[in-house]
Amino acid sequence: MVIVLAGIAGTACHSGTQTDPATNLQVFRGLAASAAAELTGDVVTKSGRSDSSTLALTLVPREPGWFLEDTVARQLSSLGRVLDGGGSATYSIELGIPDLRVAYADIRTEGLFGPRIVDRHLTLSLEAKVIRQDSGSIVLAKRIDREYGDTIMLSDLSRVESSSLSFTRGLLPPEGWFSTFAEPLIVVGAIAVAVLLLFTVRS
Repeated sequence: MVIVLAGIAGTACHSGTQTDPATNLQVFRGLAASAAAELTGDVVTKSGRSDSSTLALTLVPREPGWFLEDTVARQLSSLGRVLDGGGSATYSIELGIPDLRVAYADIRTEGLFGPRIVDRHLTLSLEAKVIRQDSGSIVLAKRIDREYGDTIMLSDLSRVESSSLSFTRGLLPPEGWFSTFAEPLIVVGAIAVAVLLLFTVRS
């Protein structure tokens, strides 16, 4: 199931109004919280309502989804589930992250003289298995997809990304012909016409 989320933490520029956008890590945390809420509800259902059922949580691979493991653990704890890493848990939860990425598209100028902006799209996919330890039977196998999209100012790129976390960075697309060539020509042409009109009126 794919759910598209909007409005996580701060938002970007809309209709000329600009606020500080959420960082990519903040967005991923929000996506993880949404996915974890759905997953933990299913885990509680499949593992039984008894609070005596303990759970062992494993993330495969450990990096880069450490923030996801913490989010799921907190969700499970809030539902009264006891996490046990000692090997005596009733159930084990194996989490995988097949898709975790940032993509940018359509660099453009907002209006004729406005700032340059870019569309931002973040994707998080979570695969989970809940296994009963004594029998090895899989009681739940599920994939959860979350997406987020907005538009940010290009100048905010260094702020929303983290140089130390590669999964928070994405490749910028090449700028279009209009932004690169046509728009500067239009600006120069408009200035030239304005100057010409000024001298024409004076004469």
